Amino acid sequence: MLKKCNGKVIKNIGDCLLFYFPKTTDVNNINVFIEAIECCFKILDERHNLNQELSKQ
Repeated sequence: MLKKCNGKVIKNIGDCLLFYFPKTTDVNNINVFIEAIECCFKILDERHNLNQELSKQ
């Protein structure tokens, strides 16, 4: 999901990921911040599917 949104994973921290969106360095481009927030909501929506898949394994 992060790759589709141009996000970069910095580190896997146990059951969490530390990530960022490089395009947000341009503080004047509001659209990249909107994209980043939308991506985070997509990740939240997918967490249930991912947890179910991991439980199967």
